[in-house]
Amino acid sequence: MTKQQFSTIDRYDLEQRIAAHSLNNQDRHRGFALVNVLGEGAFAMAHIPGSINIPHGNEGVFERRFAKDKEIIVYCGSPDCPASENVAAALVTRGFRRVYDYAGGLRDWQQGGYPIASSPSIDEAPTLPNASVSGEAGRIQLLIDTLNSGHLA
Repeated sequence: MTKQQFSTIDRYDLEQRIAAHSLNNQDRHRGFALVNVLGEGAFAMAHIPGSINIPHGNEGVFERRFAKDKEIIVYCGSPDCPASENVAAALVTRGFRRVYDYAGGLRDWQQGGYPIASSPSIDEAPTLPNASVSGEAGRIQLLIDTLNSGHLA
């Protein structure tokens, strides 16, 4: 078994970082970046407010956008989704030194009662047979079900 080269954070840690107003996805060095690593469709359906989207498989974007010492927090849909862990490991391999995986992801954030953002085109998002979407919790469950079914990258 290989040693994990990045840290995980929980909802409380993420909330504290956001409350400290250090979220900064624009500056190469200052603050921290909060990055949803799911595909564009999943990001459009639901994401943590203030986060940006760099889908897994596009780790080179991190190198162009952020300095190697920038604090980067990645997340995906739920603890069952391996995307954020895979991206975190890839970033460490590329030389990033302050990488964190918010392993609870969207599901944990929503279960904590925190807001979820979505694009205005939520009605155009892919649906599953027998899927019922009612409110924010419904969108999150639909996203998780869709991710688990393989309909979104």
